[in-house]
Amino acid sequence: TNMPPGFSSVSLGRPAGSFRASITGAVGLSMGIQFSTNQVFWQTMQTVTNVTGTLDFEDTNAVLFPNVFYRLTVP
Repeated sequence: TNMPPGFSSVSLGRPAGSFRASITGAVGLSMGIQFSTNQVFWQTMQTVTNVTGTLDFEDTNAVLFPNVFYRLTVP
């Protein structure tokens, strides 16, 4: 079965203000990690392939923005 991708285990990490999350989804699924400061304009931070079913993601620049949102895209 194909499991849709999603964020889990979301937390603020160290250094202070970094955003950390685990991403779950189908093994072999390629996806884009996008961010936005207003939920209107989105930018792709990186493209990843889920090799094991779960992968870790960290954005150490999250502290630079008063509001930042994340989403996953699948081509």
